[in-house]
Amino acid sequence: MGRQRRRAGALLVAALLALAPELGSAQETEGADEAGDAWDTPEAQDVPQTEDAEPAEDAAAADEPPGIPVELDFVLDEDSPVRDALNDSLVLVRRADDPPATPLGLLRRVTGDVDLALQALRSLGYYAGRVTATIDGQPPDAPGLVEDLRARPADEPVHVVLAVEPGPLFVIGTIDIVMDPDAPPPLSELPGDVLELAPGDPARASDILLAEARIVDALRAAGHPYADVPDRRAVVDHDQHTMDVSFTVAPGPTATFGSVTIDGADSVDPDFLAGRVPFERGAPYRPDDVNSLRQSLGDLDVFSSVRIQEATQLNPDGSLDITATVEERPPRFIGFGAGFATSEGIDAIVYWGHRNLFGQAERLRIEAAVGRLLENDFDEIEYSLGATFAKPDFLTPGQSLHLDLSLLEEHPDAYSRTGAEASAIVVRTYNEEISYNFGLTFEVSEIESDDQTERLSLIGVPLGVTFNSTDSLLDPTEGLRLDFELTPYPVAFGDSEPFVRSEFSASGYYDVAGDGSLVLAARGRVGSILGADLDAIPDTRRFYAGGGGSVRGFPFQGVGPQDADGDPLGGRSLVEASLELRWRFLDDFGLVPFVDAGGVFENTVPDFREDLDVGAGLGFRYYTPIGPLRVDIATPLTGDDNDDPVQLYISIGQAF
Repeated sequence: MGRQRRRAGALLVAALLALAPELGSAQETEGADEAGDAWDTPEAQDVPQTEDAEPAEDAAAADEPPGIPVELDFVLDEDSPVRDALNDSLVLVRRADDPPATPLGLLRRVTGDVDLALQALRSLGYYAGRVTATIDGQPPDAPGLVEDLRARPADEPVHVVLAVEPGPLFVIGTIDIVMDPDAPPPLSELPGDVLELAPGDPARASDILLAEARIVDALRAAGHPYADVPDRRAVVDHDQHTMDVSFTVAPGPTATFGSVTIDGADSVDPDFLAGRVPFERGAPYRPDDVNSLRQSLGDLDVFSSVRIQEATQLNPDGSLDITATVEERPPRFIGFGAGFATSEGIDAIVYWGHRNLFGQAERLRIEAAVGRLLENDFDEIEYSLGATFAKPDFLTPGQSLHLDLSLLEEHPDAYSRTGAEASAIVVRTYNEEISYNFGLTFEVSEIESDDQTERLSLIGVPLGVTFNSTDSLLDPTEGLRLDFELTPYPVAFGDSEPFVRSEFSASGYYDVAGDGSLVLAARGRVGSILGADLDAIPDTRRFYAGGGGSVRGFPFQGVGPQDADGDPLGGRSLVEASLELRWRFLDDFGLVPFVDAGGVFENTVPDFREDLDVGAGLGFRYYTPIGPLRVDIATPLTGDDNDDPVQLYISIGQAF
C-alpha cells in the first residue's frame, strides 16, 4: 500500500507544480483568486524535487565537512491526510541520510521544502495552508544565519523545525463546460457524468486534470479525433473554501477512417496485414478501433513494437489516415527450459522455432524433451519429440489453426507408454476475453500397466471455451480465468470403449494491496468421465492428482486410489482446490504460503464422503523478465505414513 500511496501523492503534488505562483495570495477585494491555467499534465508522475548543488563560487565550501547533521522536527498530525504526500515530496525527508554539505545547501533545502509543502497542500485541496520553518530557532531569512551555521561545531546537529498547518479542505463549487465559440452546437455525445467530478468533491488538482482528460476522451470516443480543452480556469474562494472550475471545449470536426499504412513490415505479406485492420475505410472514427488495430498487429508475435500515429489533419473528405510503424522480431528463435520435482526428478526441454514461416505470421516450433532424470532408471527415462504449427486468420480473421504432432515415451508411476499423438484444433476469438475451440485428436499407444500390455487407438472431438480477464499469463495479479473442455471419444480401437471426458477449471486473482505486491490467488478444478467403466478407459485419459501443478506435498499422481503395489490407478472423476497468498517484496523476491486439496474417485462424480488429501507449504519466488522462478516446498497434511514428508518443486511461472 505504501508504494501506491507514494505514487498517488506524487501525482497530486506534481499537478500543481506550475500553479503555485497564481495561488500564493488571495485577492482581498473579492475573497477569491484565479488558479490559472498552468497546471501540469495528468501524466505527470514525479514529485517535484529541488536540488541542492553548492555554488562553485562559495570559496568557504572547500573547507566544509562532508555533511551537516540535521535534526528535523516535522510538526504535523500523525493522522493528517497530507502527511504521506509531504513525506514523499520534501527533500529533508527523502534525503535524510544524505545531509547537505554546506550551510547554503541546508538553507536551500529548507526554503525549497517550504515551497514544495505549499504546492503539495494546494494539490490536495488545502489552499489556505501555511508552512513555516526555522533553523536553530531562526527563520531562514534571518541576518547572519549562514555565518552562525559555519561557526557551530561540525558534529553538532542543526535543529530544523518544519511546521505545517493544512487548514480547511476546499471543495468544488461550480463546474462549467463552455463550448468554444467556433464549435458546432452543444454535443449530445458528452454525458453529464463524464467528469466523475461534482460540486462538493475535494478540489484536488489531479481530479480536475483527470476530469479534463475525460472530456477529451469522451469527445474522441464520439468521433472527434482532435478534441481539446484549450482553456481551463479555476477560481478559489477563500471565504467559502470552494473552487469554481470551467472548461472551454473545442471538439473539432468528426471524422471517418481513411487509409491505413503499415511501415516496417518487410517480411510479412501486406495483404495479410491489411486483413487484420479491424475497421473499414469510411467507418466512423473510434479510438477503440485504433487500439484494436494496435492489439491485432501485436498479437501476431512477429513484431517487437507497434506504434500507431494519426494524421495531424483530416483529408478533404473528412477522413483520417492512420500509420502503424512496426519493428519486426528476429524470425527464428531457440530456447531451453528445465524443472525439478522430488517425485519426478529433473525434466529438460530444448526447442527451435520460426515466427513467420510462410510470410503470414505462421509459427512453427519443434521441441525435444527428456524427463524423470535421477528418478527413474536409465531405461525408463521419458522422451518426447514434438512439432506445433499455428496459422493465424485461418479462413477468416480472428480464427487460428493449431496443428500438433508428438512422439513420446512416458514412465510415470501409473503406467508406461510409447505412442504418438496428433491434433488439429481451430481456435475462434469471440472478444478480448472469450475464445472457443473445436477440432480432432488422434492417439495411438502401447500402454503397459499391472504387467499387462494394451494397444489402442483413440479419435477425439475436443470442444472448449475459455474466459480470461487476467493481466498476465505467467504472473497474474488480478482477473479471472475459466476453462471448460468437453472431449467425446466416439471411436476407440483396441482395449478401450467410447467415452466422454469433461473438465472445468477456474482461477481468480485479487490484488489485495492494489500495487501487485500482495495477491490472493485461488484455483478450483473438477472433472468427470462418462460412458465407460474405469477398466475400459485408457490409463492415459484417466484423472490423476498430486504434484507441482496439482496437490503439492504429494508425489506426481500420488493422490487417489492405488493398487496393491501402491501404484496409482487413476479415476473417473476429480476435484482440486488451491489457495495462495503471494507477497512480493524488494521488487524481485516473493514468498507464497499455500494450501492445496484434492481427490480422485472411481465414480463418475466426486464422492465427498471420502476424505480429500491436503498439502501445505511455502513458496519462494524470484521475478525475472520471462516470469517468476518458482521454488515450492510442501508437506502432506493427510495421507499414508509412507508419503515423503517434504516435496520440492522448481519451475518457471506461478503454480496457476
